[in-house]
Amino acid sequence: MKYFVLALFQALRAPVNLSMKSVNFHHVLCWTPGSGTPAGAQYQIINRVKKKNTLAVQGINKTCSQLELNPVVTHNLSVRASYNHSTSPKSKPITFTPFTDTIIGPPKLSVAGCGNCIQINITMPEMDKTANISNLQFFNNPSFKISWKTAEGKQVRNQFLLKNLVTGTEYCLQVDVMINTNRNCKPSNWTCTFTSIVEPSRVPVVLGAVSTLLIVGGVVLMTLMVCLAYTGFICKVTNQPRALLVSNIYFVE
Repeated sequence: MKYFVLALFQALRAPVNLSMKSVNFHHVLCWTPGSGTPAGAQYQIINRVKKKNTLAVQGINKTCSQLELNPVVTHNLSVRASYNHSTSPKSKPITFTPFTDTIIGPPKLSVAGCGNCIQINITMPEMDKTANISNLQFFNNPSFKISWKTAEGKQVRNQFLLKNLVTGTEYCLQVDVMINTNRNCKPSNWTCTFTSIVEPSRVPVVLGAVSTLLIVGGVVLMTLMVCLAYTGFICKVTNQPRALLVSNIYFVE
C-alpha cells in the first residue's frame, strides 16, 4: 500500500513552462500541467520572498491566476499540483520583481495641427489598483522621445510642440516613454494628423471694407447735399424786405 501511494505521488509530475504576463502591474502567472496530470488536478502557487515561503494562491483548477504582489520586492514563484491527496514536486521557480519587470504602456497620444506646428498631448496608462501605486509615484520625472514621419522620411525629437513643419502635410507620430526604474515601456501607437493651413488675417479685409463704406457714404452724402442745395431745400436765397420809405405827412385844415 505504501508503495502504491509513493508511485502515485511520483506519477504526479510538477507543472512546467511557468510564465508571467504583467502589464501596468496587472500580474497573471500561467503554467502547463506536468505530463500525465489528471484533468481534475488542483494547483498551488508558492511565493518565496526573503527565504520565506507563502501560499499566494491555492485550490484552483485552472492554469492561470492573477496575483497581488508587493511591487518593490523580488518574488520567486513556483507551482505544484495536487490530486486525490497526492502532491507533485514544485515546479522550477521564476523570479519576478514588479517594479522593474512589469510592462508599462502604451501611452495614449492625441495630436492637433496648428498651422506649421503640431500640438502633442501624452496620457500615461493607469496602474492596476491592486498594486497601490499612483501614476504620480511611479512616473517620477519620465522622459519622452517623439518620433514622427511623413511620406518623405522619419525624424526623432524630444519636445511636445513640433514647429516649423510643412503646412497641409500629414504627419504620423509615436511616443516612447523612458523611466529610470523600468525599461519595459511600450511605445504608443502611431497617430496621424495634418498640419493646418494658416488662414490669412481678416484685419486688412475688415479695414478695407470699412474704408470703402466710408468713402461711398461720403460721396452719397455730398451728392445729396448738392441736390438739395440745387433744388432749394437748403441754402434757399430769400428776397430781402425793401426799406420802408417814410415821408412827412402834412394834414391841411
